[in-house]
Amino acid sequence: MGAGASSSKPRQFKCCLNVYNLMDQNSLGGLLGEMSGMRALHTGVEIVECKQQKDGSYKPVGKGYEYAFGSTGVWKQTPKQVPNFENTQATFRNTVDMGMFTLSRRELKRILGQIQKEYQGDSYDLLMKNCNHFSNDLCIRLVKKPIPEEINRLANSTVGAIGLLGSMMTTAMGVLESEMQASQQESMFMYQQQQMGGNQGPDIVQLN
Repeated sequence: MGAGASSSKPRQFKCCLNVYNLMDQNSLGGLLGEMSGMRALHTGVEIVECKQQKDGSYKPVGKGYEYAFGSTGVWKQTPKQVPNFENTQATFRNTVDMGMFTLSRRELKRILGQIQKEYQGDSYDLLMKNCNHFSNDLCIRLVKKPIPEEINRLANSTVGAIGLLGSMMTTAMGVLESEMQASQQESMFMYQQQQMGGNQGPDIVQLN
């Protein structure tokens, strides 16, 4: 069988989400994150080819790779290896089994190449397009389901709060503008009334 036929043959792959703490869990920020459920987390998607056994289970074939996204773009690394981020005390937290998927190696390579183009380093945004957005997007493409909601709750809650604050400010500005227009109209009306009264002067009575 040629290399081309081998790369187009459907294969079984296991998809896992590796989760890392970006803060020391014993620090104030780490404790507050655990209490509120809004943790500062980094994730990467681990993909490993597997072969189904007689008992129905799947055994890894060779080593897998983990794909993650940051300000340098998409990178490939050894699974569960803690990234070296500046000004953080990152530690491995846990792995979430996202399930199995079937693709050929060629199809998988195409998906990874496409998502790498879509997640360039200069497009990284802490709130709108971070590592967890990437992991969620890749998992949806591979296993057709999103990562757990709590993984990116910190960013999503912050965006929601900013949106709510913006909406409240827009509403308040609208009310204030309406009140100012009404006040200006009332002042203009009073000014016109005063001007009309000044021009007429006292009533003149015709004497016989």
